[in-house]
Amino acid sequence: MKRIASLDMLRGYALVCIMLDHMPISVMRQVTLTNFVVFDAAELFVLLSGFLVGLVWVKVEAREGSRRRKSAFGGGPIRSGAH
Repeated sequence: MKRIASLDMLRGYALVCIMLDHMPISVMRQVTLTNFVVFDAAELFVLLSGFLVGLVWVKVEAREGSRRRKSAFGGGPIRSGAH
């Protein structure tokens, strides 16, 4: 699967923002996400990471079918509700 460079760049920016937000005194804190949006960099990083994991999982599922899901998550079909 080809990497999506723009999403990798956003994840990198989020990591830099997280680092800068944890510095007690820094001029660079003025350009972090906290100053411009209602969410912080950690939430953006987790959101993008989940999206990318989902993209990879869809490709694996399409290539290998449910066989991979069963081996990764313990065997049987996914059940919901009370047992």
